[in-house]
Amino acid sequence: MSRVAPFAVGLALGLGIALAVSAIREPDAPPARSGAPIQDVLEYHADALGLDRATNDEAWALANAARDELDGYRATIRAEREQLNQILDAAEVDRARMEAVVGKISAAERELRIREIEVMLEIRALLTPEQIDVLEKLGPPPPPARER
Repeated sequence: MSRVAPFAVGLALGLGIALAVSAIREPDAPPARSGAPIQDVLEYHADALGLDRATNDEAWALANAARDELDGYRATIRAEREQLNQILDAAEVDRARMEAVVGKISAAERELRIREIEVMLEIRALLTPEQIDVLEKLGPPPPPARER
């Protein structure tokens, strides 16, 4: 058997698995959630949702009001990760100190995620149930164009 044959078999097997998985996927599955902030998504789909400028402005105001708090969590996470890197770079790792820092990182990440969801829910509350249904069907906006 040549060296190409195992590669071809692996490629065929991989393609077969990919096709099988795509065939199993539910055809009516909702579109994937976007990583984009909800205020960006609302602004992108404003016409399809029938949103007026005041509602869009209110969504942005809610997001901006939470920005300092969210940035504070992000700064804490960055600082604690830097501290963790310093601990891990030491010749002997202080396990108790490492665990404490990991705990601080986890707590800050948890609080950040909870607050992000709270802000998303506050913004989503500006929509009617019908607009929420339309938004879920529209799915996320396309990713921003990459500069070359």
